[in-house]
Amino acid sequence: MKKHIGLLISLMLLLQACESDNDHFCAKYSFYYSELTQPDILPRQAIRQQLEKELIQHDSDKTKMMLFVLDELDADVKRNSESSQAYCLRRQRWHVYSR
Repeated sequence: MKKHIGLLISLMLLLQACESDNDHFCAKYSFYYSELTQPDILPRQAIRQQLEKELIQHDSDKTKMMLFVLDELDADVKRNSESSQAYCLRRQRWHVYSR
């Protein structure tokens, strides 16, 4: 019986850790989505070129994430009525993202 309780507690902790990682991923996704959709920002193609150049010079998770979000923006997959964070969580975008 103690074994089962310990296993259940371990499983619950693991699930909570995964959930917080997903929430963290979607918070970053939402931040970059917001930054890349500001009205006074450069055209997306210019931003993409800068980020790709930066990625060649320095392999950065931030740059990869920004390129991922740019791809999502170009695909126009998010409904306007939905926040980027809610979209990320609903569609589980962390499963598609590869570093």
